[in-house]
Amino acid sequence: MFRRDLPAHHDPAFTATAPLDPAATLPVAEIRKQPDDASIGRGYDLREELGRGGVGAVFASRQRALDRVVAVKTMLRDGSSESSVAKFRAEAVVTAYLEHPNIVPVHDLAIGPNGALLLVMKKVDGVSWRTLMHPRTVEERERAHSFGLEQHLEILAKVCDAIAFAHARRIVHLDIKPDNVLVGGYGEVLVTDWGCAAAFGDCACSGLVPRTRELTVHRGTPAYMAPEIARGETASASPRTDVFLLGGVLYELLTGRPPHAGVVLGEVLARAAKGDIDLPQVAARDRQMPDELAAIAMSALNPDPQRRPESATAFSELLREFRQHAEAVKLAEAAKTQLATARMSPDASDEHFRRAIAFCERAIDMWPEYAAGRHQLAEARLDYATYALSTRSYRLAHTQAFAAAAHARQSDRWDLFRKAEEVVDQAQRATQLEVARQHHLRRLRVVIGLAVALIIAGLVIGFAVVRNDHRKLAAALAIARSAESQAESARYQAEASVRELKGWAPEWLARAQRAFADRRYSEAALDADAALQLDPHQAVAWKIAAAAYALTDEIGNAQSSLERFALARPDDQSLVPLREIIGRLADHPRTDEDVARMRDVVLSP
Repeated sequence: MFRRDLPAHHDPAFTATAPLDPAATLPVAEIRKQPDDASIGRGYDLREELGRGGVGAVFASRQRALDRVVAVKTMLRDGSSESSVAKFRAEAVVTAYLEHPNIVPVHDLAIGPNGALLLVMKKVDGVSWRTLMHPRTVEERERAHSFGLEQHLEILAKVCDAIAFAHARRIVHLDIKPDNVLVGGYGEVLVTDWGCAAAFGDCACSGLVPRTRELTVHRGTPAYMAPEIARGETASASPRTDVFLLGGVLYELLTGRPPHAGVVLGEVLARAAKGDIDLPQVAARDRQMPDELAAIAMSALNPDPQRRPESATAFSELLREFRQHAEAVKLAEAAKTQLATARMSPDASDEHFRRAIAFCERAIDMWPEYAAGRHQLAEARLDYATYALSTRSYRLAHTQAFAAAAHARQSDRWDLFRKAEEVVDQAQRATQLEVARQHHLRRLRVVIGLAVALIIAGLVIGFAVVRNDHRKLAAALAIARSAESQAESARYQAEASVRELKGWAPEWLARAQRAFADRRYSEAALDADAALQLDPHQAVAWKIAAAAYALTDEIGNAQSSLERFALARPDDQSLVPLREIIGRLADHPRTDEDVARMRDVVLSP
């Protein structure tokens, strides 16, 4: 009607409604007059044929009154046949009754030569969905190339919308298949060929459209037919029958063939009646397909109508959930890419870590039950926390590690949970040390400031003594002595604060040694660094820092710490092997032998 590839009659995938009468078929020449001046009804001029099927043909025609091109479907049967006229009129009434963006609009129902009815519809430039699924020519393959699984599922979703609307108007289609779906050049999706449709309840057109309980012959296409229809139980046709057909179309999307295969019509009908359908993964072993989508198809293809999704809307919702899940998986993959980039580009790591976390959070929002997404989020936050520790952003490290532990616990990833808890503990201890250090520095600054103030006061007093008379000299000297005494006291307090800070250094050095011995190299580096902040003259701390940084792949920090160790102890026997091992790690991947040698050098008395 508005497509160029309306399928010709073929077995077994032809549409069956009633036995065909070859003698009742009119040749096209009797319908079509002269190509340049052919009137086929009230104000319509016939043009080229667009396609034909077993019981009808579709022509492009010009509507003279509005000077526009429309599609005209004509009967190929004898117009005097009451059953043919009734069926054709029923299709016209149903199509006109169902005004929906995904159902082809009907303009008119006219009378043509020999009393044949003419169904006038909108002409849309496009192809049948089957052409996009199974392209044959070079042109068709080029057009179909841009249609991946996501695009085909979008088409199927629009078909579901049209069928759900029909069900709401108490109409079942009964012949849903790729041939009966038109895909336009601008994304239009139109369900066509409502010739097998029937009313399953009261509707405005029930007087002109057969009811399901009145059906006595097979309706639909055997290759897609629901078991209840194939068994002749046509009176039981319902919206779940259309759901089966929608599942059959999805099955063909996944496997490349309809659910019922066979060489002859009888074989196909027998398979359809039995409802025995191979799993999509078995029917197309050479194709990759999402298991979730295959399960949706098989749920709709259940032989028992009561075990299928209850409506086209319910089936469409399953497709929508799958598409959301697929999008969530893509986001998780994008997060993995960002994490890999962060590990390779330390200078830009912060931004990549933030992106990875954002991608994972969006994936979980779209699919709350996505366990792999939660695992990925826990890993991203843990990596970010470790990175923050290395840059001494202790509060950020604590926040990210704490969140990572929560995500790991929710997803039962106890290995990640334990690692996150370790980072939380390291960040807490580093934060406490930083707070203590800042506190002592503030005290030291106050004491030094007071001393400076007193010294200035003394100088001022001294100057005043010079300028004043001798009688005030004694009082000024007394004030100066008092200032000197207070300054001396301030100096003692400052030295006490420094000694107190240095007194903590051996404790942090001992922690660093224990952490290195227990193979907690990141923690060893942090503890050694803390000890050196308190007392930079601890040569052993520089040695442990160099080794720990080297074993955590921070070669720059390792080399810097090694040079400080060399300055502190230029004759130390461990200096040479340390230089050799760190120099090797700068150019080669770390090996178990490197780790063992490093541990021997550091842990030897």
